[in-house]
Amino acid sequence: MRAVSLLAIGHGQIVAQRENWPCWLAVVLGCGIACYFSLPVEPPLWLPAIFCALGFGGAIFFGLSAHARILFWPALFFGVLCLGFADMTYRTLSATPHMLAEDLPGAYVSGRVARTEPLPNGLRLTLSPAFLGHDAEDDGAEPFSLRITVLRPVGDIVPGDWVRLRADLRPPSPPPAPGAYDFRRQAFFDGLDGTGFAFRAFKQESAEGRQATSFFDTYDDWADTLRQRIGDRISAVLPGPPGALAIALVVGNQTALRKADLDAMRDSGLAHLLSISGLHISLAAGLMFFSTRFLLALFPWLALRAPIKKWAAVMALAGAFFYAILAGATVPTQRSVIMTGIVFGAILLDRSPISLRLVAWSAIMLLLWQPESLIGPSFQMSFAAVLALVAVFDALRQPLLSLRRRVTAPPADIGGRVLSYGGQGLFWLATMVLSSLAASLATAPFGLYHFNRLQFYGIAANMLAVPITGFLIMPAAVIALLLMPLGLDGPALHVLGWGCAAVLWVAHTVQDWPQAVTAIPTMPSWGLIAATTGFLWLCLGKGKARALGLAGFALMVISIFIQPVPDVFISASGRLLAMRGPDGQLGVSSNRSEKLVRETWLRRVGQDKSATFEKLATTQNWISCSYPDMCEGEIAGRRFFFDLGRVPSPVDCTAADLIIVPQRWVRCPPGNAATIIDRRIFRSSGAMTLRIENGAVQIDSVAASIGKRPWSAYQLIGIDEDQRSASGSMASENEDPPGGDDAGD
Repeated sequence: MRAVSLLAIGHGQIVAQRENWPCWLAVVLGCGIACYFSLPVEPPLWLPAIFCALGFGGAIFFGLSAHARILFWPALFFGVLCLGFADMTYRTLSATPHMLAEDLPGAYVSGRVARTEPLPNGLRLTLSPAFLGHDAEDDGAEPFSLRITVLRPVGDIVPGDWVRLRADLRPPSPPPAPGAYDFRRQAFFDGLDGTGFAFRAFKQESAEGRQATSFFDTYDDWADTLRQRIGDRISAVLPGPPGALAIALVVGNQTALRKADLDAMRDSGLAHLLSISGLHISLAAGLMFFSTRFLLALFPWLALRAPIKKWAAVMALAGAFFYAILAGATVPTQRSVIMTGIVFGAILLDRSPISLRLVAWSAIMLLLWQPESLIGPSFQMSFAAVLALVAVFDALRQPLLSLRRRVTAPPADIGGRVLSYGGQGLFWLATMVLSSLAASLATAPFGLYHFNRLQFYGIAANMLAVPITGFLIMPAAVIALLLMPLGLDGPALHVLGWGCAAVLWVAHTVQDWPQAVTAIPTMPSWGLIAATTGFLWLCLGKGKARALGLAGFALMVISIFIQPVPDVFISASGRLLAMRGPDGQLGVSSNRSEKLVRETWLRRVGQDKSATFEKLATTQNWISCSYPDMCEGEIAGRRFFFDLGRVPSPVDCTAADLIIVPQRWVRCPPGNAATIIDRRIFRSSGAMTLRIENGAVQIDSVAASIGKRPWSAYQLIGIDEDQRSASGSMASENEDPPGGDDAGD
């Protein structure tokens, strides 16, 4: 009876959420996708497919039964959960990349240019298909998809051209630490097999029979070439940083921006302007809608006889899709286009276009199409901002309408007119502050989790930059695109450049304010789950119980403070190591090697800069170094010794409790209690972190955190299950290394 009463209470809550049912379906669909990524092994497709069929079948059965209708919603939610899981499983099976197995220095590459991206110095080419070797494409060799940075391209290279070059290639990089961003996983779903660097690239003039052979290839070549031509035109008229920002805002290409400008945009909270998303698409579509409707309204005969509002909606949809093509159809762009399509579709059907259901259906469509986008910061922050804005303004609709009527009363005289205009300005300013506050608070948990950065002046920066973007940059960009085929786009591009220069000024000014950005230590996954749950309940809940969502944010804050910080970081190559000293600060073996890895480590511990061990050895007594890559000392009560060099040297197994020699094999006598991390461990573990608790060394590796998944770099070698436990089992491995020549004694 108690179970039945609980079901009845749950059913009553579900019925009370009737208007938000699509939102909860989207949430359950996302939970199914998240469950897939939480597994340590790859599941078979038939298993979630069977459960999905059982869930939907049960929902149909219970829905038709008068006595068991109370079970309809649990069965439906279970079916949707399994649908998300099955959809993600199928997406993985349908992705068939064949990543490079190892680094290939000086490899000869020939390939078809699928995309070009300008850089401050050089050009980045995406080659697909690409072949390795001089005549590999004539021998039926396996094609690859490669992304290569070229320092000095030769000739005018456009998408669709074939090029030859000699490049240093490497497979997509695995995470630099357990739990860090997995570029290799993203490359797996993007179909990217490797990256590389080349000094020069030569265009092949004779490419008969190797042009685009499908409609999609032809379309991609046309869109990418158009994007490149527009970017070249903008850079020719607007050289320097304003032109690079204009290219990012118009065609969605951020690679031309300088690192200093990118850092300023991120630190000031304006990085969302660089991603072609809801703000840009809605502004472009809105300009097309109101401009078309205004022009049609100039003809009274037509305006009185034709549905010009719906005609304007069709033109706005066309403008939104064209802008999405220029932006490269990234996840925020896809989400924005879907939402824009639903908005103007509602106008065509004479329905209300703005609601939480709009956000829900766009999320469902995108998750079914690209389910892997769920775990990316772009999807999470984009939908969080939109959901928060819709929920806040929906909840405050009546108070805002009442306030607007009071401050914008019809003027009775000149003084009243001035007060009315002032009231309109104040109301617009208040809504701008409210929008910035809602979006900033909604995206903060996801920004903390993915980037470990907290911007304190984001609201102020957005209040200055967003109006410039909406009233100056976007209108100028739309006018420039319309006039570009006629060669009359110069004045509009100059206005666009002024707006971009103003936005960059705002970004750099806010970045220079004291404590503009603060580094935050890594948030655990359960902290993000708690914050997301609380955020969804705040937006979708009903009544006073909605306040319970604040508990999720409280748990998020607690998770940051109680998350243990690793004492040692070791890179996958074994050439970079970091240790946390008694003062809690992270020191590194080198400030020149593996810059991206080092910056990731520092960001994950909430630190901006680091000193080298060689420098620390001169001022602190917990470490001493014979060479920059060979040090010893004591950390957390354990004696350590590490040697990052390749030259064989003796290792005293009794002189340290923790021995780290990642470039070589180490052989110690049986019964030795030291924890040994040598080359054989790295072959199957990748980058790892060590945490010392009560004298025991807890080891976490990238291989163990990923599991046996298709995108893992270590699945062919296998994952040592002992890596998941403390270091005792590792210390017991005393087998001789192959050859034994470079083993320590």
